[in-house]
Amino acid sequence: MTWAFSLPLEPRAKLTLLAIADHADDEGIAWPSRDRVAEKSSQSRATVIRKIKDLEELGLLALFQRFRKDGSQTTDEIRLDLTMTPEQVTRRTHGSQSSADIDDTDEGRGCQADTPPSQAATPGVAVVTSPNEPSKEPSQSPNPLPNGQGGVEPDPEHFQGFFESCLSWRTMSRAKALAAFRFLTPEEQKLSRAASPLHAEECIKAKRKSLDAHKLIAEQFWIKYPHARLPDAEREQQPQMRLMAGDELAGLRVAVRIAEQRELVVGGGIRSRKPEVQHDLAALARWADDSRREGWHVVEIRSSQFAAWRERLRFWCGGIEPKTERIWVEPYDPAIHDLPKLHPNFRLRKSTMGLRVPAPWPPRRDGSWSEQEGTA
Repeated sequence: MTWAFSLPLEPRAKLTLLAIADHADDEGIAWPSRDRVAEKSSQSRATVIRKIKDLEELGLLALFQRFRKDGSQTTDEIRLDLTMTPEQVTRRTHGSQSSADIDDTDEGRGCQADTPPSQAATPGVAVVTSPNEPSKEPSQSPNPLPNGQGGVEPDPEHFQGFFESCLSWRTMSRAKALAAFRFLTPEEQKLSRAASPLHAEECIKAKRKSLDAHKLIAEQFWIKYPHARLPDAEREQQPQMRLMAGDELAGLRVAVRIAEQRELVVGGGIRSRKPEVQHDLAALARWADDSRREGWHVVEIRSSQFAAWRERLRFWCGGIEPKTERIWVEPYDPAIHDLPKLHPNFRLRKSTMGLRVPAPWPPRRDGSWSEQEGTA
């Protein structure tokens, strides 16, 4: 919220960003619906859609599509670039293609007027470009450093391999693809690099055109290729896997118990690709031997706490979707709940679908617990 307040944006764009930031976790990831953002910012849904598009073009956020198990689409995952500075926003606003529409009444800050974009919003990650857009050829697309003090920021490790593996990559916008790729976590960057050749092969066999690289990223296309692997030359450069032990392994047992409702079978040991101990996972170790799960917190489906726990559990458990369970929120009373349904005193026992977790919110990456969102 402090970051969002500091940015020089026109009022409606700032209201939209603040509403999103209020839903975000410590890493700047949020999942609010457009209607929820509109309600929270006291704006119309149409205005929110336009403002999200403006913020996306400024590079302040990126949208990633999400789908339910039945294939239906749910709310987008919104990732905020918390490294963006007010100076960068000012430069990008003044240098954008819509600079001709700058609202001069807004104290000369170069904020965009609240007018609909000339083109319909499309799903995916967009980045604003100057009128003299650089060539789409990889060798002619320098990336300025975030601080704007000259030099060229190196591309992420797996970007070039990912981009050139895309079908018809020579006709795609490298700048848009790179902007989208930077919003991915290191693990997602590896997955997209590994899945890109498989997607290209699939398009060739089906004789269909591939989406542009930045739209593939927005759809999180690598989820469709769970068995994709990095090429041998790149896999050899990956760090050695290590055995998990101590509090980290104990915390993983707790995470599996919550997400999959079973006990973790270690066997020959659990290996991790992470070079260092995951402190947030180790923070769960205090509940490793606690059999009193009935006293844990209950987070209901569609709550912000449930979304936070679900995403963290998926990360800990290798992408496995946590299993929800029916949790009784009313004590059992045979005098009421055991009566025939047609009896006038009969009452259904109240229950909810969700997860039983040790604390209202998951731990932060550093292993601490948020005092704002609830403590353990």
